[in-house]
Amino acid sequence: MILLLLSYSFYIVLLFQQSIIINACPSVCLCNGPNVDCSNRGLPTIPYGIPKNIFKLDLQLNNLSIIRKDDFKGFRQLRILNIQDNQIHTIDIDAFRDLTSLQKLRLNGNKLNHFADGTFITLKQLQRLDLSSNHLRVIRRGTLQGLHDINTLHMDHNEISCIEPETINELKRLEIITLNSNNLTTLPVLPLGQLANLRV
Repeated sequence: MILLLLSYSFYIVLLFQQSIIINACPSVCLCNGPNVDCSNRGLPTIPYGIPKNIFKLDLQLNNLSIIRKDDFKGFRQLRILNIQDNQIHTIDIDAFRDLTSLQKLRLNGNKLNHFADGTFITLKQLQRLDLSSNHLRVIRRGTLQGLHDINTLHMDHNEISCIEPETINELKRLEIITLNSNNLTTLPVLPLGQLANLRV
């Protein structure tokens, strides 16, 4: 009987959370439970009022140019963030500080030419990061700092000419890395024993 009551209570809580998400959905987005789709809307900024307790947020194919430090404040349950194919050239150093549950981040197809050291430092659970098709030139040791769980890293189609020593080697769980279509003349130190797929 107690187990039945607990199960019923848990079900009510889930319905309540889903109701909050649906009711709070910004008019420019489509909300489906814990997933929010704000893609291809021509948005110059991230819409106000997106629920904080969502799991997936899609902002691809908009006109975002700057990711500010409070844009993702409080999104501690977010697992997937798609902000590819925008016009992003600047990301504030603390912009991702609350995304402690994030597992997949797509930043490909923007206008990024560098990241401040520590930009990703709070993304302890991130597994997949796509930085391809930007204008990155140098990958500093501090650029990827904190990515302890990263297993897939895409950096192809940039202008990378230098990856500082030990930058990649410190990513202990990295299995797949793509670096093709860059300006590298020498390969950085890579953990070849653990890599399942390397494309340069």
